[in-house]
Amino acid sequence: MKSYVSLILCFLVFNGVCIAQDQLEITRFEGTIEFDGDVKEMGWNSVPALPLITFSPEYGKKPTQFTEYKLAYNDEFLYFAGTLEDRQPDKRQVQLKRDDWKYNCDWAGIIIDSYNDKENTVVFATSPSGGRTDVSFSNDANDLQTDMNLSWNTFWEVITKSDDLGWSFEMRIPFSSLRFQDQDGKVVMGIAAWRYISNSYENFIFPDADVKHGFWGIFKASQTKEVIFNDLKSKNPIYIAPYVLGGLQQSNQLSDDESAYERKNAFTRNLGGDVKLRVSDKLTLDLTANTDFAQVEADDQMVNLTRFSLFFPEKRLFFQERRSNFEFNFDGRNRLFYTRRIGIDGGLPVDIYGGARMVGRLGPWDLGLLSMQTAPSAELFSENFSVVRLRRQILNENTYLGGILTNRFD
Repeated sequence: MKSYVSLILCFLVFNGVCIAQDQLEITRFEGTIEFDGDVKEMGWNSVPALPLITFSPEYGKKPTQFTEYKLAYNDEFLYFAGTLEDRQPDKRQVQLKRDDWKYNCDWAGIIIDSYNDKENTVVFATSPSGGRTDVSFSNDANDLQTDMNLSWNTFWEVITKSDDLGWSFEMRIPFSSLRFQDQDGKVVMGIAAWRYISNSYENFIFPDADVKHGFWGIFKASQTKEVIFNDLKSKNPIYIAPYVLGGLQQSNQLSDDESAYERKNAFTRNLGGDVKLRVSDKLTLDLTANTDFAQVEADDQMVNLTRFSLFFPEKRLFFQERRSNFEFNFDGRNRLFYTRRIGIDGGLPVDIYGGARMVGRLGPWDLGLLSMQTAPSAELFSENFSVVRLRRQILNENTYLGGILTNRFD
């Protein structure tokens, strides 16, 4: 029996080495590329196309309409481009606004597991209109209620061109918008790509994905293809977003003797800002002072017909990056820690003096640190919210080891 066990283990180890070597090396642009949405220029001629297959409705078939995707990079950007045939341009559906993640739309997109951790992906997608949609997935997209973050945004660009024969696009994603680890200039990421044609309900994908996961399996980190970027170094940019608010309010109030109206001026002023910096290739630090969330997208209107409170997702940018590092969920939307409770009291906003947030990875561990100080309100003293979260995957994609420590005091 021992000899059989040894033989099986040797086979698994050997097989694992073979799989580990099955990686795709990405073309590096040595010259300049004109970013204009045209994939026919000379710079793209030497870049091989990614082999796409049909995912649905007929799995494994050759795509019914010509679709050519290409991937390349230089020191600053990851370039993703495509030429897409469209035989029915009159039925072409497009997105009309940023992050318009609707399913009755023609899509082209790339999925990136930048840490190659087989758990987290970020998605960059566009339609023939040139609209931008970016989404992040955590926990290998096992539960869309908790693992899909539509509010995640980062810096990137896309340009599209359309005609009666089809459309083309060029995406330019700064490497500073991606978190990755380099080992002496070698970076390994998980990459996937897909095209969706809305009028025929067709999905073309790269690489081959297991159909047992359904459509959303396309976005699983475990289904991506490992690709190699050579001579690529991570950088530590600093993003500073200050703000200054000012205003004047005038009012006419009746004097004490009620003989005349007196004009009174009330000046309002405020300043603050946010800072984002990469402490290392694995850790990102966000700092905020006198935080202002006025630019945050408004919540979608909902009608509540149940006896339970409505659940609204977190949309404040400060809390978005690798939000899953703080997740401690039980079932559905039951969670131990929820950032929407910070800076709100009785449905009304509470000023935030400031705080710090660090996310990233320490070896195999996902790390999340958070500390925020809020101003006093009508019912509450000034409070501090602090969280420490550690988590790692063990055994398989459904088994985790970790813990969370939360603290709230005035």
